[in-house]
Amino acid sequence: MQRVARIGQIAPDGVPLDVPLSQLKVSESFFLPCLNTDKAKKDVAKLAKDYGFKVSVRVRSERNLYGIRVWRIR
Repeated sequence: MQRVARIGQIAPDGVPLDVPLSQLKVSESFFLPCLNTDKAKKDVAKLAKDYGFKVSVRVRSERNLYGIRVWRIR
């Protein structure tokens, strides 16, 4: 039986964004473009807690986009 990846959704700026936390392995990361970084950080932390993961979240600007980068640390 294959494991089905669960996709979480957050909407820090009012637009739903898929967050692929269930597919993330330890030390991998992804960038999430958004303006309301405080809400995004809280939403991602809550989602990670639901999965039983520990994450590190940093506000970043990458390729002229503002947002957060999320690393799975456990």
